[in-house]
Amino acid sequence: MNIINMMGGSIQIVSEEGKGTTFTIQLSLKVQDEEIRIKNSEVRHDFTGNRVLLAEDNKLNMEIASEIFKMVGIEVETAQNGMEALKMFKERTSWYYDIIFMDIRMPELDGYAATREIRALGGRYATSVPIVAMTANAFAEDVAEAARAGMNEHLSKPIEIEKLLSVLDYWLQ
Repeated sequence: MNIINMMGGSIQIVSEEGKGTTFTIQLSLKVQDEEIRIKNSEVRHDFTGNRVLLAEDNKLNMEIASEIFKMVGIEVETAQNGMEALKMFKERTSWYYDIIFMDIRMPELDGYAATREIRALGGRYATSVPIVAMTANAFAEDVAEAARAGMNEHLSKPIEIEKLLSVLDYWLQ
């Protein structure tokens, strides 16, 4: 997204439940020798074969994040709250999820508590699966609280695609 801003462009995301999500990128490009030279860049990030557990209670946020994950080849399973995420994690075999993205403020069990519960299950998988906080809470104390709960990363909302891809690059490559 930063590169789009640096090029004087904009990105717009429109989502309708049941219909899908449209990503629109607008750029002003100069015509050179009466030819428009636009090189279709190949997908920089391909995470095909990876699976994410996304715990998010806001349907629009869940849909947007899911679409971004799918765009880079990640299979997404969703939970509406921390309790559901914990249950799903427990029901799967070891190493089923490659990474977990956890909202903080959710009903029934918040993201911090859900993360502590997952870590408390013990075993190599539960203690080492990457868990990323996705939250509007972006103060230093929020980042510290996420770390104390056992989270590996902290992404503030609204999610910047480049930062999300950087986190995926780090933990999944």
